[in-house]
Formats: sequence, structure tokens, C-alpha cells
Amino acid sequence: MPTSSLPLLIHQRLKARLPSSPPCTLLYANGERIGRLNESMQRALARWPHYFEVSPGRVDVSPTLNSAESRTKAFAEVVQALHDSGLITGWRNEQMPVRSDSGRTLLFVERAALRPLGAELRSVHLLGMLAVHAAQDEAMWLARRSPNKTIDPNLLDTLVGGGIGGDMTADETLVKEAWEEAGLRQEQLHGAIDTGQIRVQRAVAEGWHDELIHTRALSLPPEFEPRNQDGEVSEFVLLPLNALLHRLAETDDLTLDASCIICAYLMQRGLIGAQDKGCAKLRALIHATA
Repeated sequence: MPTSSLPLLIHQRLKARLPSSPPCTLLYANGERIGRLNESMQRALARWPHYFEVSPGRVDVSPTLNSAESRTKAFAEVVQALHDSGLITGWRNEQMPVRSDSGRTLLFVERAALRPLGAELRSVHLLGMLAVHAAQDEAMWLARRSPNKTIDPNLLDTLVGGGIGGDMTADETLVKEAWEEAGLRQEQLHGAIDTGQIRVQRAVAEGWHDELIHTRALSLPPEFEPRNQDGEVSEFVLLPLNALLHRLAETDDLTLDASCIICAYLMQRGLIGAQDKGCAKLRALIHATA
């Protein structure tokens, strides 16, 4: 198969994995949108009328909850009850910021509740590139997610990736995750290049996935071998870029997030050429998630 035809096949495969439309009910706090709700979650939140005002097409957090602290406390009560009833699963014991469309943090919530609430997750991912002398020899390190992971078990992912929690920055999170997931020390990250951001949104079983991903790329020496520290990776795979393109075009072996991150990076570098068949559609599809 000609390499120039692969972007079209990748576009078709990714498009099939992305939703046509998001949930219609919007979740607001302090007059600002913070999430999207499916019907079951909208009905669930209606059980707490002292916390939520439910109307057609929207749910508003009560104005009596007028601080991040009060909203965080109320959501903790609700989310714990929904977890106990089985509506929210995959508990992480990790508090994540819930931001409005303007970027303001309006409360913190257990990470497992982000998808049911349709709230934004911000994360940082690192592409690990094998340093070589010729472009045709380039390869990328991928990490296979543990079979015990709640989300996307056994799928291939970027070398490093993690949610930005609490008051941490993307770079602080990268330092933490790079060590835990790949055994990369902070000083080994100094050559990492900021390659931008992408947004990935899709319908999932839990509700609505909305992730703003900060992306980085790092050239790694040939002798580097990643070593997982936290048990969340089952193996590492080093793929030549041509083989990686075929994997993206012919299988769903990679997570959707990783697929979009990698395609955006390869287009940015011109390794998926602007004249390649399907490149424009692929670019529009990935940019449409932003």
C-alpha cells in the first residue's frame, strides 16, 4: 500500500471512533459552563435539588454554592453517593480541577466523575522519538497500557501521559509522569519540545470525554530503554514511523488520544505530507476537536 494513501485510511478509522454530536444538556456553575450531561446523569443530579437546579437543556449548580470550597464539598457528597450506587465507577482517589470554558477552576472533583459530568480533563503527553541520522530511520516509543487500567486497557499509548491534577502545571506533571511511567529523570527531559495542544472529545460509556492535551516531543538516544515504575505499563514497543503509520491505518491498537496526538505531530513535521491523499481531511478532523 502506498504510504501516501495511509492518511485517508487513518482519517476514516479515526472518524469512526469520534462522535457525531455531544450530549445536549449543559452543566453550569456560577453562570459558566463546566460540563455536559447525558440523560441518566441529569436525572441523577435531580435527586439533590438543594445543590442543582434542573431545567430543559441545562443543569445549574445552586447559586448558594458560591465558592470553590462549597461546590467541591457538595460535589464530593454527590459523587460519593453515585459511586456507592454504581453510577460512577473506576474510582481513582485523585482530585481534579473542574474548569469553565473561560479556564477558571470552579471546584475540584474525584477524577472518576469527570466523564459522567462531561467535565474537561487537562493532560500532558510525551512522544519519545528515537534519535537517528536519517528521517527514514526514525522510530517512536509506545507504551502498552496495563490490562488492569480502567480506561483503554491493553492499548498502545504515547510513551508518557497523565492528567494534570490539583495546582500542578503541565511541565510539573510531565516530570512526575515521565519517571513513574518510563523511568525518565527530570534532567533527561530538558530537550523536550512543546508541540502544542489538541482537544479530543467523544462519547464514552461513562458519559462524555473532553480532554485538552498538552503535547511534547523528546529525542531519545539509541541506548535508552524505558522502564515503568508504577505498574501501569505492561510493555514498551519501538516502532519505525512507517510501521506506525500502517498500524494507525489498519488497526485500533492505539488509544484514540494517542492516535490524534501522533497524527498531529507527524503532520506538523511534514512526515504526513500536505499533498498526501486524505491529509486535509485528517487535519480538519483533528483540528475540529480543538
